[in-house]
Amino acid sequence: MSKAELFHLIVMVPMWLVVAWRTRSANTPGLPRQRWLMYLGITLTWTLSSPTVLGPWFDQVDAWAGWPLISGVKRAVAVLSGASLCGLYFTIAQRPTRWVWPTALATLVVMAGAHFASGHTVGAIADWDGSMAGRVYFTAYELFLAVTFASAGGVSLWHAATGRGTRRDIRIGMAILGCGTIICFPVALYILWCLLVAGPGVYVDQQFRGIQGAMMLASVAGSIVLEVGAARHSRRVRRLLNDLTPLHSAAAAIFPERVLPMPSSEEQLIRHVVEIRDAQAGLAAFHPDPAPESDPQAAAQWFATAIANHAAGESVSRSGVAVATRGARQEFMDEAKWLGAVSQSYARIAAGQR
Repeated sequence: MSKAELFHLIVMVPMWLVVAWRTRSANTPGLPRQRWLMYLGITLTWTLSSPTVLGPWFDQVDAWAGWPLISGVKRAVAVLSGASLCGLYFTIAQRPTRWVWPTALATLVVMAGAHFASGHTVGAIADWDGSMAGRVYFTAYELFLAVTFASAGGVSLWHAATGRGTRRDIRIGMAILGCGTIICFPVALYILWCLLVAGPGVYVDQQFRGIQGAMMLASVAGSIVLEVGAARHSRRVRRLLNDLTPLHSAAAAIFPERVLPMPSSEEQLIRHVVEIRDAQAGLAAFHPDPAPESDPQAAAQWFATAIANHAAGESVSRSGVAVATRGARQEFMDEAKWLGAVSQSYARIAAGQR
C-alpha cells in the first residue's frame, strides 16, 4: 500500500463511520436529512477518488463498462454532494437556495452531453488530450465546484462572523465548514486556468490531494459540531418544557382558549412561554401587586395567589402597571429558563397547598 493509498484509507474510514452513525437522520426531514445526505455525498466522492486501495476493483468495473465509468460516477456524485453541501450551508444561514439544484442539474446535463460527444473517453483531468468535448466536460464540472466552494464557504464564514443571536455551536460549526470549503476555491480556479488557458499536460493528477482531504475532514468535523450542538439544544428544550409544565398546565386550565398546540418541541417551547406570559397578564386583575421579575420564588407565589383568587372569583381593583417589565432578560432561552424556575417553585407551592 502506497502512502497516497494509506492517506485515502485514513480519511475514508472515519467518514464512513460518521455516515453509519447518523444513518437514522435520513428519516428526519429538514436539516438532519440534509446533513446526512451531505455526509454520504462527500464520503462517496472521496471513496471513488484515486489513488485508493479499492483501485483494482475500480479498474475491473471500468474494464467491464469499456470506458472510465468510476471517474464519471465520481464526478456526478461530487456535483450532487456539492449541491447538497451548498444547500445545507445556505439553509443554516437562512439564505435562498432556489438556484442550487437547477444549477447542479444543468451542470450534469452539460457534462453528460460532452461525455457522449467524446465517445465516453473522458477520464482524469491529467489525461485530457485537449479535445473540445473534454474541455467542456471538465470546465462545467470545475466551474460548478468553484461557484459552490466560493458561495458556500463565503456564506458559512459570514454567518459564523456576523450571526448575532445564533447559538455558539452553530457559529463554530459554520466556521469549520466555511474554512474547509473555501480552501478548495483556489484549487478549482487553478484547474479552470489549466483547462481554458494553459492547455493539456499542465495539471498534474493528485497535486492537491492534501487540500481535498482537509476539505472532506473539515466538512465532517463541522457537521459533527452542528449535530452535537443540535442534540444538546434539543435536550435543553425538552428539559425546559418539562420545567414549564406545572405553571403552563395551570395557565391552560384557566385560559384553555389561548392554548395552541405546536408540531415541534422548539415551537412548543416558544408557545408555552407566550401562553404563560399571556396568562400572567390575564391574572393581573386577581392580584394587588405587579408580578415580581427577579425572584422565582416570589413570582411563583404571585401566580399561586392570583390563581387562587381567580378560582374564588375575587378580582382586585388597583391602579398601576399590572405586569412588570422583564428587566435584563433579552434572550428567549433566558426567559424560558426564568419561567422554568418560576414553574418549579410554583409546583412546590401547589403541592404544599394540597
